[in-house]
Amino acid sequence: MRPTWDETQFADGSGEYYDDAVRHLMNMAIASGFSPSEVFYHKDLWTRFQVFADWQFNVLLKHGLQSHHEFLDIGCGVMRPGMKLVPYLDDDRYCGIDPIRGYLDLADRYMQKVVQRNKQYELLASSNCDLGRFRRRFNFAMAHSLFTHLSFDQNEHCFCRLKEVMNAGGQFLFTVCLGDDREEDFIYVNDTPMTHSLRRDMSFFQSLAEKVGFRFEFLGRADHPTQLVCTATF
Repeated sequence: MRPTWDETQFADGSGEYYDDAVRHLMNMAIASGFSPSEVFYHKDLWTRFQVFADWQFNVLLKHGLQSHHEFLDIGCGVMRPGMKLVPYLDDDRYCGIDPIRGYLDLADRYMQKVVQRNKQYELLASSNCDLGRFRRRFNFAMAHSLFTHLSFDQNEHCFCRLKEVMNAGGQFLFTVCLGDDREEDFIYVNDTPMTHSLRRDMSFFQSLAEKVGFRFEFLGRADHPTQLVCTATF
């Protein structure tokens, strides 16, 4: 028998973040070929699924996202916010990019089996932030729990590519971790990424703003459950 989600697999056993809807998503992930250990222990991806999805959707609306806007989800994974955004946005207004093809395949299954909305969206598998391949310009973009897991050069590369595809006045919301002065590291070294955090301070993004050309703002916690929030306006 193929294994399924079981709350006893979680170390805290609290039940704080998961519910029957998330249980269904996790079982679909396993049935789609994800290893049970990846599903069980990647807590930020599944056990806080609804918490983060709600925050992402609500903060975008708060910052002015409207249904006719073009939206870009960088590091979209399994389309956690997309499951709310695709129904909200007009047809073919959601674009997502992620380096892991398996996440995008699972996202398609979620949209077909769970969301069941007859709307177009566009997903792209890329590890090089090839945003120009969408052949459109965006009003809003988001990167949730992404820059904490990329090298300094990758962070800069992403902002440069964003500069090329954002409309004038377009807003990019992203989350960060702040902390120590460790040497630069690079953590995409195994089959299950996002196992360590690479910390930044605000001077890094302020310098990027001057170099690339955008207005940077640090929003603090902004009601996020675990991270800090920033915006870049192009």
